[in-house]
Amino acid sequence: MIGAAVNEEVMDILKIVDKAPQIQTYRFHWAVINGIEAAGGSRIDILSTVPTRDFPFTRKLFWGTRRVRREKAEGGQFIIMPFVNLLGLKQITRFLSCFWFTLCWLLKHRRRSGKVMLLYGLIVSHLYVALILGRLFGGKVVAIVTDPPMKKISDESWIYSLARAADRYLLLRGLRCLDGLIALAEPLARLLVPNVPAIVVEGMISNEVTQYLPELRRIEPGSQSWWRVCDHVCGTAV
Repeated sequence: MIGAAVNEEVMDILKIVDKAPQIQTYRFHWAVINGIEAAGGSRIDILSTVPTRDFPFTRKLFWGTRRVRREKAEGGQFIIMPFVNLLGLKQITRFLSCFWFTLCWLLKHRRRSGKVMLLYGLIVSHLYVALILGRLFGGKVVAIVTDPPMKKISDESWIYSLARAADRYLLLRGLRCLDGLIALAEPLARLLVPNVPAIVVEGMISNEVTQYLPELRRIEPGSQSWWRVCDHVCGTAV
């Protein structure tokens, strides 16, 4: 899987340096990984980039390489790839690091058939690396898409607005070349890539949520306690 999964240590750093850490992305990503591994009975190799907004919004300019050991997937590869967290350099360094580590993974598994590169989210650098190397090495490229690419954020500068427009254009062009798509809603799949085979998964929930269901049943709906539990569940459910 090529995406934005990080370990708890990196997530703790993000909570300090990032004004709005992407906690839901973190939880969703791991729910997907754990769910696939539990259903398929096999481990997933992970190549990941830290999900964070550009410097100086996030007070960290460089994210280095981390090789993480996963206790529940012994022998599985988990690499958090390096990049420079500055507009322009971020996209270039993400592409270069992703290209190198993905190439190494493909060479390592070159004798295996049925290789699949599963992309999480809409990261242009990851998408084009997977498409290029997938064509060269015969691997399938499938993406999990949770949201459509944003056109513009109201308070962003013209530089970021221009960069976002370019990013959106490249994403929409690249998505047409996928071998498959996993979307959280049918309209999303039809909107982005109507001609690409798609699976719609309309809801996912982590095992952590089930422990709160009995408590929710006991509390009066709409009460302050009910909303407090719901807030916590919404941060856990994906």
